[in-house]
This record gives sequence, structure tokens and C-alpha cells, in this order.
Amino acid sequence: FYRLILDETLSFGTIGKTGRGLTEHCNVKISDVEIITLAMDTTLASVGGVCIGSREIVDHQRLSGAGYCFSASAPPFLSAVAIEALKIMEEEPERLQKLMDNAQMLREALDGVKGVVVRSKHVTPVVHLELATPLESSDAEAALVARVAAACVQQGVAISANKFAVKTTGPLRPSLTLNASSKLNKGEITKIVAVLSAVLKSCNAV
Repeated sequence: FYRLILDETLSFGTIGKTGRGLTEHCNVKISDVEIITLAMDTTLASVGGVCIGSREIVDHQRLSGAGYCFSASAPPFLSAVAIEALKIMEEEPERLQKLMDNAQMLREALDGVKGVVVRSKHVTPVVHLELATPLESSDAEAALVARVAAACVQQGVAISANKFAVKTTGPLRPSLTLNASSKLNKGEITKIVAVLSAVLKSCNAV
């Protein structure tokens, strides 16, 4: 059986000294993780997915997986796009540092917004916000979070609403999600904070 399967979809290219993801950030040998998966539509700007493991695991997946899931080789142009993205990551490491700096600025700005609390770790550019004051039920929170997200989108700020169905170590509250990017600037961060603050106030979430 496999001890550890790790999804690096949101961490590859965004976390670690050189962007190699959680294994690099946590100083874990990649060989110590049996299976690493990642979608190619995030950092690699392509389509499809990748599964990384030992030859034994890859051969097992290739031979046994076809009967359970659709699988086809990626078109050459999509593979070329992913390869080019990897080259850019390697040749322009300043992009990763800019991303980290922008993510920190975004988190610090959001820390001052009344009505929400930043729950995500400082190392990730994916920022999760929970309502500062819990409501009487998860459904009520989910409805309010959805209203806040929709109102922000209408005003040009891309915020998504999450409602977690899977409960692991405890109840996961509905949350708002924002994503920092290397192209984010101070003016855009100021707009995000202003719009979110105004929407929270109009929705009586403050």
C-alpha cells in the first residue's frame, strides 16, 4: 500500500526556495513521497495532469488504471506549453520571489479587514478567509460567504466561495478564497481591500 499521496497542484511553482513545492519547502526528499500528483492548468498553464512516482508505481498505474479511468496522452502542443512554463520558472526565478512578496502584501492588507480572519498559512499565495463571527449554522455561513463573493466579483474582484463537504480533523467552515499572482500590484491590493470591506459591511458581516 502507499503511505503518502501528495497533491502539489497549488504548491508546485509557488512554494519552496525554487518553487518545487511542499517537498522542497519541508525539506523532504521527493523519493520519500510514493505518489505526487499535480494538475497542469495552474502553474504550468496547460491542460491535463501529472503523476510522479517510482517506476514500479508508474508501471502499476499505467497497466491497472486504464480500466477505471479515462486516460490519454496529452496533445504535443499542451506538453510544449508545460515544458516552456518549466523553462520560464528555471530561467526567471525572480517571478517566484515576486509572487511571494505579493502574497505577503495581500495577507497583511487583508489582516486589517474587519469581519474576516485570514486562516491560510503564510507560505502559500492562496489566501483563505473565514468570517470573524461564526453564524448559527454552516448553511447560514455558506449563504453569506456566497453573497459576499458574488458581490465582490460584480465589482471586479475575483473572490470565490468555498463550502467544504469533506470533514477530516474537524468541521471546515465555509470560506472565501483569493489568489495572489506575480503580476499583482499595490493598487490592485488596495482595491481588493476596499471592495471586500464595503461588501462585508453591506452584507452585515462586520
